[in-house]
Amino acid sequence: MDDIKNNYCDFIDRSDYYLVSVIQDSKKVWGILDRFLEEIIPCQYEEIESYDYDQFKVKKEGLCGIIDRWGGIHVPCQYDEIDECSAFENGYVRVKKDNLCGLIDKFGKEIVSCKYDNVGNIILNYFEVEKDGFWGEINEKRRNYHSL
Repeated sequence: MDDIKNNYCDFIDRSDYYLVSVIQDSKKVWGILDRFLEEIIPCQYEEIESYDYDQFKVKKEGLCGIIDRWGGIHVPCQYDEIDECSAFENGYVRVKKDNLCGLIDKFGKEIVSCKYDNVGNIILNYFEVEKDGFWGEINEKRRNYHSL
């Protein structure tokens, strides 16, 4: 095991997987090995952090996405930010792109496009949104905007 550890800059034991990093093109990139030291996720991400059950928030080329622990891409790396506090709150997560907020579901489907200054509370299929200082409520199916 020591010779495998020597291949990596960082080798962090997370009890059921190893978070590892290497230097590629003078940048540190991260990946994941399983308990048998088999590569699950190749070292290709600028950041990897535990997100939701069996999922990781990753950053590649400055943009965030979500992958599962087997390397499956749930949300491609296309957002500036993915909110850590709302990790699939009621099945949704807040995202930010070009400094505007929206919502996606756990499959990466855009529920509320990134065109609002803020996304507030999520209550069932209704979402509080702010645009130009005014708050309103939209619903997932009709996309109606009602002033609050």
